[in-house]
Amino acid sequence: MRYVSTRGSAPVLSFEEALLTGLARDGGLYVPETIPTLGTDELREMATMSYEDVAFRVMKPFVGDTFSDDELKALIAKAYAGWCSLNRGTSCLNCSTVPRWRSKTLRCS
Repeated sequence: MRYVSTRGSAPVLSFEEALLTGLARDGGLYVPETIPTLGTDELREMATMSYEDVAFRVMKPFVGDTFSDDELKALIAKAYAGWCSLNRGTSCLNCSTVPRWRSKTLRCS
């Protein structure tokens, strides 16, 4: 995937180049040149997947071959390690709902 500047006058970069460059030379932000779409069947399948697997599926097109599949999965696992993830069928220690002004919020400690 190629990344372009929001201001349009900086060089087009790969994910790795955009990640290491930060802001574009023209002061713009680097964004994907195109946004991949997910079909209805893919979205239905993702509803049954773990959060980490969904994150991998969504991010992989954006990072291309900068990271191997195993490296990207390891980065995702590390990023979400320790997070309470009730939708995975696991529970975390001390989870409770906390009343808020209009709704309840899940609090994990």
